[in-house]
Amino acid sequence: TAISEIAHLLRDKKFDAAIATSEHTSLVLLAAKIWSRAETRVAVRIGVNLKVQFARYGGKDRFLPFLMRRFYKKADVLVAVSQGVAEEASKVLGIPPDKFTVAYHPKFLSDLREMAGHSSMHPWLQKKTVPVITAVGRLREHKDFETLIRAFALVHKKREVRLIILGVGSELHTLQTCAEKLGIKEDVSFPGFADNPFAELAKSDLSVLSSFTEGFPSALVEAMAVGVPVIASDCPYGPREVLAPGTGAQPLLSKGSEETPYGYLFAVGDSEALAHRMEQLLSDEVLRMRMGVAAKERSEAFAA
Repeated sequence: TAISEIAHLLRDKKFDAAIATSEHTSLVLLAAKIWSRAETRVAVRIGVNLKVQFARYGGKDRFLPFLMRRFYKKADVLVAVSQGVAEEASKVLGIPPDKFTVAYHPKFLSDLREMAGHSSMHPWLQKKTVPVITAVGRLREHKDFETLIRAFALVHKKREVRLIILGVGSELHTLQTCAEKLGIKEDVSFPGFADNPFAELAKSDLSVLSSFTEGFPSALVEAMAVGVPVIASDCPYGPREVLAPGTGAQPLLSKGSEETPYGYLFAVGDSEALAHRMEQLLSDEVLRMRMGVAAKERSEAFAA
């Protein structure tokens, strides 16, 4: 119902450019431009793995893939948040690769680092007596925090260690149950949403991103920006581009893990490989410091 009104705006205001940032708003904007015959240039942002997104669509959204294949080619530029997202979108939309440009999520690093200097709100970090691992993200299935919890349980058998997972979402009960069944619930904390996760990240010993799909891994870059050593799944898409630039956008690991100049990558869902790298970092303070410094330097590439 917004198409008509936006078409009138484009025709009357004669905007130079318009930007849309989600599937629905992009389709509305492109339809409005066609209807209005305005000369406004349209940029459409693609922030997710479309192959995975299309598989999730149901109900009225089941028509979105068809509409996107028809309308997205009308955009003047398609902006993907990572090279992998651009390559996947080109395939599933049937649009030539040269129609896409990649723009990583920019980070205001000075602000982020200032916030990291604030006091932690979590008691495990206020008076840290044992190493603490952190993870940040919505508690949703695609973040695969269950793999992280299973890996943590393996490390927990060998040493004293704690895990904080910051975020809210529908998977909370499932993850709590998983921790309870593994006998580690006392050392796994789900404090919910944090206004300032950077203060928690900066005081932890390492941070993990365990997703089986991403568009661009903001939580990974934010942990790196405050000098925390990181381990990330080699998922589509983004972590490999961040940690191992120059090795291609496509995920390579089917099992095990890989050391990169800026952190570790592990195969999606491989809790044993993740546990091995977590143990390696926790056992070597010099390695943690070196990885933290390298991660912080790499984060500068994503500065706003």
